[in-house]
Amino acid sequence: MGLKGGRGDDEDCLPPVDVVVPNDARELEADVRAYHRELRRRHRRQRWTRLARGLRLHGITLPLALVALLLVGLSTALMTLLGPRPTSRPSPAALANRPPAAPGKVGGLLPDTAVVVGEERERTRQLRPAVVALIPWGCRCDRAADELYRQARAFSLPVYFVASRRPVDELRPLIGTAGHGLAVPVHDGPGTLESAYHASGLTAVLVRRDLCCGGVESDKSTPQHRSRR
Repeated sequence: MGLKGGRGDDEDCLPPVDVVVPNDARELEADVRAYHRELRRRHRRQRWTRLARGLRLHGITLPLALVALLLVGLSTALMTLLGPRPTSRPSPAALANRPPAAPGKVGGLLPDTAVVVGEERERTRQLRPAVVALIPWGCRCDRAADELYRQARAFSLPVYFVASRRPVDELRPLIGTAGHGLAVPVHDGPGTLESAYHASGLTAVLVRRDLCCGGVESDKSTPQHRSRR
């Protein structure tokens, strides 16, 4: 190609391109930050997708009978958040008899502790099957939580947003945005789940219908303040 706009042999093959080289590399900082944000967003989506695929490996997406079970779970979650709870529930699936790992580990049972789900006090063993999102205090993770919520809902799973060692009302804005008003608030006063899974940043725990943990994903890139003690 000719210099300074001159016609070259391949001018008819290549479109003209205007290239501006900044005198100061700092002028590119905004573009670089946007590029890294997009990379982080893509990595988060890939991690949530891998976690969601784990549902298929453990029978979560079996047809008909299991679809009915998931619909019951979703209905229960919605009733917990939006209205009166039913007086009785269908019998849940049996707990894993001999899980291969200890409670609080992948493959082990969800730690058994008392929590407040919506406005009612329950045991964590009621949170199944589901995706339990542990939200650390001060976690500025709206975008990551929204991606997690969408992945879980693609599999028709209830989503629980858990607040530890702080008022659950702090989760209301996040539930309204990332949770689309449908994620169910859970208050874990002593922080049992947060401690068991060493939550750092937004942490998603996949709970299978037998209450075993099918996987844990932590998005440590989500900014947060240090937890108050």
